Amino acid sequence: MATCVKLSTGALMPALGLGTWKSPPEKVRHAVMAAIDAGYRHIDGAYAYGNEHEVGTAIRQKIQQGVVKREDLFVVSKLWCTFHEKSMVKVGCQKTLDALKLDYLDMYLIHWPVGFKAGDKLIPLDENGHAIRSNSNILETWEGMEELMDASLVKAIGISNFNHAQVEAILNKPGLKYKPATNQISCNGENETCTGVPPPSRPCYPGRETHHPDLSSELSHHHGTVELDLLPTIRNPYAILPTVQALSVLHFLASDLFQITVECHPYLTQVKLVEYCQSKGIAVTAYSPLGSPDRSSAKPEDPCLLDDPSIKRIAAKYKKTSAQVLLRFQIQRNIIVIPKSVTPHRIKENFQIFDFKLTQDEMDTILNLNRNWRSCDMEICRNQEDYPFAAEF
Repeated sequence: MATCVKLSTGALMPALGLGTWKSPPEKVRHAVMAAIDAGYRHIDGAYAYGNEHEVGTAIRQKIQQGVVKREDLFVVSKLWCTFHEKSMVKVGCQKTLDALKLDYLDMYLIHWPVGFKAGDKLIPLDENGHAIRSNSNILETWEGMEELMDASLVKAIGISNFNHAQVEAILNKPGLKYKPATNQISCNGENETCTGVPPPSRPCYPGRETHHPDLSSELSHHHGTVELDLLPTIRNPYAILPTVQALSVLHFLASDLFQITVECHPYLTQVKLVEYCQSKGIAVTAYSPLGSPDRSSAKPEDPCLLDDPSIKRIAAKYKKTSAQVLLRFQIQRNIIVIPKSVTPHRIKENFQIFDFKLTQDEMDTILNLNRNWRSCDMEICRNQEDYPFAAEF
């Protein structure tokens, strides 16, 4: 299966990354360092997570140690809702760059389609506990994002938690200069992993890798000899960084690719939204691919995806964990995954998903677990006109 997504910019976005949502600042630095040591090159973060300083410290430390170069990494962050006014977009981005101590981001997303009143509070609330919205317009916010591209502060721009009508609004925007490169959606997971875009002379991951047979000519162009099996030939294709022999690239229906990040997992399969986005050439990233079991809002009656009998049965067949099956499920749907973890052995374990393949019957079984259940519904914005989850998809 493919291990990278090729964006319209020509950059390669690793299909597996490290998520940092809910990672405490005192733990995330070690998590990012462990991930880079394990071979991760895609790191997903956000201003709202409150840990970008520590993420940046870990990145710089690994660069200083010579483990990676900046151009080996694919670093993603997100514009928070209080910076939606066009004049504030660059301010929000610069805060992230300052915290990370980086000169540029590989991908910058609009975190939510809802704008909040600008100010010091992350979520300004009214007397009823609802978020106070700003007078911003998402199309003007997008113009601010395009200016970041022109200023070379970011290499690609995308969106997160947008529904299909909101995606359409950007695609149909008069004078659109840059299409979103991604749409991040929630896929219910505890870990999210990402690797960065390597320089053109180097593939995403080292070691012997597998690739889609349809890409054999492209791989041969880059690397000479390629293997046509669909499964990777080593347990951890990221373990030996200096040696790289092949590269896999996810292909979508349109070559001018943009990216969206959304919640997506077997209890929220997002079939219509995923199909819509991919039909438009939009790469989909799934957050919470494991069901976000450690979320603070969890209720005793909430379902636990990791304990689902069907998932556990499939995991036992392949001698894998439930988490590995859930991540593999998304990869086979051509969806990028960014599982979050601060535990070194789980970070490594989440990488070991390229040495087995689910059957079509198993894929169908997992898809049929859908119950349209969200772990992250942004309840405080439900009364706002641009709340994304009121629509069917």
